[in-house]
Amino acid sequence: TGLANTSRGLVAWAYPGVFFESVDGEAWTRVDAATDAFELGYVNGLVELNGRFVAVGSVDIPTNTRTHAGHARAWVSDDLSEWEYVDFEHDSFADVVVAGNEVVAIDGQGAWTSPDGAKWSRVPDVRLPRAQLLAATDSGFIASDIGGEAEVATWTSTDARIWTKSFAPIDGGDQAQVTGIVVLGEELIAVGSDPNGPAVWTSPVDDVAWQQVR
Repeated sequence: TGLANTSRGLVAWAYPGVFFESVDGEAWTRVDAATDAFELGYVNGLVELNGRFVAVGSVDIPTNTRTHAGHARAWVSDDLSEWEYVDFEHDSFADVVVAGNEVVAIDGQGAWTSPDGAKWSRVPDVRLPRAQLLAATDSGFIASDIGGEAEVATWTSTDARIWTKSFAPIDGGDQAQVTGIVVLGEELIAVGSDPNGPAVWTSPVDDVAWQQVR
């Protein structure tokens, strides 16, 4: 499940292929995908690019051995109902953002770009191991892993083609888990959990240094 802010209002989604729209966050309208494009699919991120919705995630494919083999999938729609999709050989897309006239996605290993959500290119010579979260800033992009270690790895980029990696200690240590990041003005806000329950951390956008505020 997830939530995105678009020109049509808020869009929330759930498995499999069920979307909800709202203009105020209070009244919601359900939109069911009219195709089987989301059967066994998991949406990890959704953005709007030039009036079209672009979603990324993964899909499970049953095999003859009663196990499931997963691979990445990207979906494109004009109305949240009718969707087209393209599959990839790698496991999954983890997150996606829109910047200017292109979409940028990460897959836990590297970065991808697309001008329309249908045609994708892997950014060459980029390694973002364990990166699961992505945010767009005024100066570029920030990617992050989800914790589980004493320090959280963070990558920054001005163009999604060249990335700089850094490590920042986080309160909660190896028991801290980051589940989402957003940019608010000059601050980077991360939410997740630590041994005491729900947690929130903040950091300057330009120089990542996490401070727990809850």
